[in-house]
Amino acid sequence: MTDGLYYAIHPGNRFVTLTERGREFLERRLDGFHDGEAAVGLNGNGRRPLWERRKRADTSARRVARQYALENQASQSLSAHLLLKRDVDYLVDSGAVDSAVVDSGVDEGGIVLIDPHTGRPKPDSIYQHGLQSAVEAREGVPVHPERETLAQISVSGYVSRYRQISGITGTAASAAGELRRKYGLEVAVVPPVSPAKRFDGPPAVYLTRDDKLAAVVVEIAARHRTGQPVLASTLTVEQSEELGCLLEERGIPHQVLNAVTTGAEARIVRDAGAFGSVTVSTHMAGRGTDILVEPGLNARIARQCAAEIRRLLTEVGSDAGTFDVTCLSPDHAAVLRAELDRADVFDTMPVAGDGLNVSLRGGSGSGGRTGRGRLDFALGLCVIGTEIHDSGRITLQLNGRSGRQGQFGLTQTFLSLEDRLINLDADAILKLSACRRSDDDGRTYYAGPEVARRIERLQAAAEHEAEAQRGLIQDYAAELDRQTQLYYQRRQQMIDSASEPGSITAMCREVAEQVASRLAAAYLGPETDGGDYAPRFEALAEEARLDYAVDCSPLYGLDLSLVPRELAQLMTERMEQQASLLNQSKDGAAVFPEVARLLYLQVCGDLWPGHIAILRDSVASQLLSSLNHKSAVAAYIRRSDEAWRGYWERVEGEFLSRLATFPLSAPEAPQVAVSAETDLLLAQEAAPPQGQ
Repeated sequence: MTDGLYYAIHPGNRFVTLTERGREFLERRLDGFHDGEAAVGLNGNGRRPLWERRKRADTSARRVARQYALENQASQSLSAHLLLKRDVDYLVDSGAVDSAVVDSGVDEGGIVLIDPHTGRPKPDSIYQHGLQSAVEAREGVPVHPERETLAQISVSGYVSRYRQISGITGTAASAAGELRRKYGLEVAVVPPVSPAKRFDGPPAVYLTRDDKLAAVVVEIAARHRTGQPVLASTLTVEQSEELGCLLEERGIPHQVLNAVTTGAEARIVRDAGAFGSVTVSTHMAGRGTDILVEPGLNARIARQCAAEIRRLLTEVGSDAGTFDVTCLSPDHAAVLRAELDRADVFDTMPVAGDGLNVSLRGGSGSGGRTGRGRLDFALGLCVIGTEIHDSGRITLQLNGRSGRQGQFGLTQTFLSLEDRLINLDADAILKLSACRRSDDDGRTYYAGPEVARRIERLQAAAEHEAEAQRGLIQDYAAELDRQTQLYYQRRQQMIDSASEPGSITAMCREVAEQVASRLAAAYLGPETDGGDYAPRFEALAEEARLDYAVDCSPLYGLDLSLVPRELAQLMTERMEQQASLLNQSKDGAAVFPEVARLLYLQVCGDLWPGHIAILRDSVASQLLSSLNHKSAVAAYIRRSDEAWRGYWERVEGEFLSRLATFPLSAPEAPQVAVSAETDLLLAQEAAPPQGQ
């Protein structure tokens, strides 16, 4: 099925991968991609001097890095154009200014991410792995260079650093399984203080999106006539603006709350529960703060409803002699009946289903007509959903804006077969002929228990896919979290070793043995490509002299099995010479362990960002090159483990080289520059306490 395709977009638009044809297409035009397996060889039997070979290797390494970057750019460009949508995933904000731009005095705009769960902008967040630059290029805003990541931790990794974990939310029950699996947390449901009075209406699925929006506007207008406050929720900024325009055409005053108008959020949320208010919002409305209904709201709604009934019954030309008022519960009916009795102009009779039949006292309307009208009566805040979210928790959070603390409330959901999630099962819904309905304006929709069950199954499937995707991301993040934790543990051990000079000296000897063993194996080991002994030993001696200030010419002709040990001894003697010179410069004070400690911390900090970049590039490469995600994760773990070993090998080699070649011409104590983070930790001389 994929023979004629260049790329594949995975379900849920979560990521895109190249097919073989697409990869070949790009490789022909971009001179190939790096497959992640090629290595740049620095050693060999070449007759060129080591410095020249290193220069050539550096050029080759830069070429490989460009190939890596090219592959990543292709991946992120596909994601930017195919997966991300303006005003859905991000905003183009002309007022968003990067800190570097601020320093330069240039007022330029940029990309602002939108939180998919709240609809709020996240100005302090950016896309990673080059995706931010790809989006900036797509939107024609200034493209900023990729920021260097000095440290990184996932949410789950960060949470695991705490000894005790707990939380409270109104929607934890639906995520109990995932919380148990990922964090080992059980969910306890606390019953509400006051019984719930909110009524959750069944979803109505219209044939087209235009029909759905028209029905939403009609429903909002009906609620607005009785003064009931309405909160209409949309998924995206674009949808909220569109619904706002339709309400404006109907002359319905309203407020729009989305990532664009977030500056007015406090005022809009404050007024969203007022009598007669209409608020169109993304999922951000009320998150983190309650929408408080105004005092006496229900009484005002009942009075307005009574006035509306009287107006319709006495209206010239009306066909309605009586009104059937549909109430959601006996409590609703009691509130309305009390208000109608207080007006002393209505005759009311209870009807089936908690409703009321209302007529003007002294007759059946104008001219004795016996026609009937219908009116829906509800109290509290009315929440209208216009599209279901992939996560059921988001739907629950939206519905939870209404009927809080035992107050009255109403939730309604209007959908269409053209909605992204509903469209996946549109044919099955169309076959539910028993659920087919028509509204007062003749628009066809589907509603009923079977429709609700199908929607629940669609949402459950989307949640399962999202959970699987989170699991995939967590698999990638867990390896980096593991390596990060081990890195900082070793780093902290080195910081805490200031009071143990002997351990520093022993560590230096161990590093010398490791470096010597790898160096000897690289040039004289059984896995080398053979050839004459003399040029291979000459290359070994040249590297030892340039990098470690060691003359290993006396080892020429020695048994190959003894070379690593003797070379380590020469390196150890070189460090002892350095230690002697350092101690002389401080009038006999043993400063060598402290210098070695600081150099080790310096090298670890210098090379760590590069290691993080390697892991991030490896993730991008796996996502791009493989459709089998389980195998991609397995390959990533294997590569990251190799990268982890390579990182510490580079640390040991660079540390020993700096220590052995440390300039000691000046009599004063040497100064070793360390990062600000290291400097702070050294000042504290203790690990930061874990959170509780």
